[in-house]
Amino acid sequence: MGKKFINIKLSFLAIVVCFLVALTVHFDHKVWRNSNAVIANEAMSYYTYLPAFFIFQDASLHYVSTTSNQVRDKIYYDKTPEGKRVIKKTMGVAYLYFPFFIVANQFTPLLGYTQNGYTKLYEEALVLSSLFYYLLGLYFLLKIVRKYASDLASFWTVLIIGLGTNILNYVTNEPLMSHVYSFCTITLFIFYTIKWSDSKKEKHLSMLLFLLGINVLINPVNLFLILFPVALGAESWRAIINKVKDLVLPLKKLPFRFFYFILPILPQLLYWKYNTGEWFYFELPAGESYFFSQPKILEGLFAFRKGWLVYTPLMSLFFIGLLFNFKKFHKDKAVITVFSATILFITYSCWCWWYGGSFSARALIDYYAIFAIPIAIVLHQVFVTKKAYLKVIIPIVISGFIYLNQVQLFQYRSGLLHWDSMTKEAYWEMFLKTDPDQETKKRYLGFLERPNYKLAKQGDR
Repeated sequence: MGKKFINIKLSFLAIVVCFLVALTVHFDHKVWRNSNAVIANEAMSYYTYLPAFFIFQDASLHYVSTTSNQVRDKIYYDKTPEGKRVIKKTMGVAYLYFPFFIVANQFTPLLGYTQNGYTKLYEEALVLSSLFYYLLGLYFLLKIVRKYASDLASFWTVLIIGLGTNILNYVTNEPLMSHVYSFCTITLFIFYTIKWSDSKKEKHLSMLLFLLGINVLINPVNLFLILFPVALGAESWRAIINKVKDLVLPLKKLPFRFFYFILPILPQLLYWKYNTGEWFYFELPAGESYFFSQPKILEGLFAFRKGWLVYTPLMSLFFIGLLFNFKKFHKDKAVITVFSATILFITYSCWCWWYGGSFSARALIDYYAIFAIPIAIVLHQVFVTKKAYLKVIIPIVISGFIYLNQVQLFQYRSGLLHWDSMTKEAYWEMFLKTDPDQETKKRYLGFLERPNYKLAKQGDR
């Protein structure tokens, strides 16, 4: 943990490769041509803050009643018992949309579009934002894993995360979902946690606390990220106590540190107070809950409906990394293991453990920077071994699984890999097929099993 970040060398090519592949998929799929696929699903709620505040200047959403159908259909909100309109999701992701929204908003009237927040230029800018945060996240991921592994191991680790997982789907196919944005902000949080652990500089602590605030705003579960500044690099309870002291002492600095954490959350609290009269307004939709006594971890990892390791098999390297006590990893293994177990437990206690229409385990994308550390350690051990055949076989195997991931992403985009109804039979019927004949499609459709969402809300999952 003590040495400085190493300059990026060969491993930077991994980011270039990820960029070129993502760009190729973007121009092949052209998601921005389909307005219903850009500002859609959860993104409608995240995005509503920006037009409401900066175009219509109406935080209470009164304009919904008078605006065009094009705009009205893209606004997602709840109603309080008093009948007031309140945006359902928190505004954390909107912060990350904001720079791209502002640029689009300035250029929209110059190009002859209606300045309502929902015309083509806004959508194209938002699609571009997902690519930007994907690359930014990979850049800081690379800086993190270079702390633990060789340049070659870091190169392959970035390729695994960037091209061998489901994150690419949320850059190119469903680009405004929160996951790429969370991946970036959590990666930055881990980066500044390491910087602070090494330097103990106040500016690094301020940044990690600010990023913690943003991440908690995006998803309250991310409050568990506080484990990292408390325990990363700590070998004993005494070391953890000393890190806690570093966080809270001297006491005269504690109010300023709390300010950095609460700063990104404060606008949300003010919005809730203004619109609902309450400082805190956060409710799960009716019937949607968590069943903590019945977590579906095995199904979440291995079921053909949406199993993480079925559709993103390269993440098996994460679990392999946790099994071994590698020298470079022993100080950080405990906190990564505890945090990851907590996230898996919470994620798969959700009533809808498969997370609706999605590819692989989308809820875990946010934490890929953390999962990448054990992967980098495993690959580092492979590339420093004296067994030359492993140095050849492992990159070939990784490349094969990256290819499999690209095929499955294409299948998902094309409807050949169903968003919520996959079975073992359906999976193998379509395995590696990109242009199946009608008979194959018919058999595949016959194998699908639609989940019962009503029963799942009652706990029968």
